[in-house]
Amino acid sequence: MKFIDKAFIIPCSSSDSKDFFGAWVEYLKPKHHLTETEQKVLAAILRHRDELSKSISDESILEEVCLNKVNRDRIKKTLGMSAPQFNGIMGKLRERKILSQSKITELYRINPNFIPKLDGSGDFKLMLIFKYSDGQVNQETGSGGVQSESDSSGENA
Repeated sequence: MKFIDKAFIIPCSSSDSKDFFGAWVEYLKPKHHLTETEQKVLAAILRHRDELSKSISDESILEEVCLNKVNRDRIKKTLGMSAPQFNGIMGKLRERKILSQSKITELYRINPNFIPKLDGSGDFKLMLIFKYSDGQVNQETGSGGVQSESDSSGENA
């Protein structure tokens, strides 16, 4: 079996206007269909989560802290957005199931399918497997043979 047929290297750095998280969110656009502004907010949320993950290793605590009121205000200020604009976008992210919010605690959670698994090596590898078919619908996926790894293994996109 051949593992890599083609490899594309996408350079990104935090000093670029389009850093890794911006590129990640843009790459996932077919999955979320967000506007450019909504993508900037999601990229900022993911970047902020990544920064927090360097000092908070417990996933449940990270989830509680990442989008608490103080950190949402910090992200909003970083983006230079007004409260109504930022809150409207947060609502759109909830509608698209990118974020969810507990009705009891008002705690926001990020859909794990949108969180890249970074290991600190400086490289992020994403494998795409195209299962080419003759156009017949796969009975398991109902999608002409297309199935994401997250659909079959519970892992991220």
